Amino acid sequence: MSIWSSTTSAWVVAWRETNVEDTDLEAVINDLLEGQYKNPVCVIGFNLSEGWVRDVSEEIARKLRARCAYEDRELPDSLHQLVEQAAMS
Repeated sequence: MSIWSSTTSAWVVAWRETNVEDTDLEAVINDLLEGQYKNPVCVIGFNLSEGWVRDVSEEIARKLRARCAYEDRELPDSLHQLVEQAAMS
């Protein structure tokens, strides 16, 4: 997955060195909730072996809201922009 982040007025693609096994949906949700990415604005999923690349921000935002509701916790401030933008799509 690729996480696009905005810091000030510049766009930054966040590529973290990680094992392929640690890039599944659950790991991405955990990393976002733990603050591993600062102010993400979209999440791009890709599977080169299946030949697809797509914006998965809406799916990630739904999972983030559901996880926060399940755990009775607030959505971290750093994720509000991602979730709000996904809700408008």
